[in-house]
Amino acid sequence: MPTVTEISSASTSTESAKYVSLTDARRSLKITNAALFDFIASGKTRCAIINGKRSPEFAVNATDVEELKYEFEESITCRDLAKQLGTDCETIRELARKGLVKPGARRASDAFNTLRFKRGAAEKFLRAFGHGFVNTKYD
Repeated sequence: MPTVTEISSASTSTESAKYVSLTDARRSLKITNAALFDFIASGKTRCAIINGKRSPEFAVNATDVEELKYEFEESITCRDLAKQLGTDCETIRELARKGLVKPGARRASDAFNTLRFKRGAAEKFLRAFGHGFVNTKYD
């Protein structure tokens, strides 16, 4: 059984955690290495050093990877949010720049930054700013 040394102080429980390689995690999430390291640095996923076949290897917690994958699958695109609000993507990007809607930026494996939003972002926006949202692009 491989020895696991936690790098993150996020959890020190004695339960046996399963880990996956950085490459497998990155491919599963369809993100860049930089995005994976951002998740590790922010504490969204725990990283460990495990005994590999030839030498120690870095790995990430499989449960954390599955949670991130679920979060990605449940999110909606900028285009979907624009449809829900009856506007266009540029207006959504402007609202995000102003901090009126909160995106969860996700670096895709093709290195494009894709704005994604939690399901219910339209409802949350409309609750906060009322149903009188006016699309200034078309007024």
